[in-house]
Amino acid sequence: MAKAKRNKYRIKKQEDKNFKTFVFIFLFCIAVYIVLFITSLRYEFIDGGNLPFLLFALFAGVAAGVLITLLWLRKLLKIGQLIGSCLLISFFTALLFYSLTVHANFLFDPTPTQSYSVVIEEKECDHHKKWTEYEFTFTIDGKQRDLNVSPFEYAKYKVGDTYIVNYHQGAFGVPFYSSGSKHDGEDAD
Repeated sequence: MAKAKRNKYRIKKQEDKNFKTFVFIFLFCIAVYIVLFITSLRYEFIDGGNLPFLLFALFAGVAAGVLITLLWLRKLLKIGQLIGSCLLISFFTALLFYSLTVHANFLFDPTPTQSYSVVIEEKECDHHKKWTEYEFTFTIDGKQRDLNVSPFEYAKYKVGDTYIVNYHQGAFGVPFYSSGSKHDGEDAD
């Protein structure tokens, strides 16, 4: 009897350890997802160019939801688990695929970066509940564009200053602008 209690206690202790490990891994993955997503917002796509990435992410999220539904149909999940799992996994899959494809569009771009010197026409600071967005407005190739910049760059430059903007073709053919620096070592057009 005492031996059975000790075994039951060991099993419970191992289950608690496994659960703590799972929670740690889950929280770590969420932190990675958030960092990937936030850093993917620094690219300014041209004329809604990020639509292919959004559609791909939506497709991946729906596919993950379908896989979870198939598990439910095989009686491996209960209906409550199905709904929660479907929503959570679909959301995080879509978030991950959007972030990864946006970064891959930049990282695997074989074309050379084109740098342009532009004049800052307008500065805008949008305050949201939990973050602030800093933006420069400039004209390039006859079209007015907005570019998100860091708080440091926002404070450093004034309206009328010259600013370096980088144009990228993108590995998947989705062009975008990124903020440049005078220290890039590239010639500005």
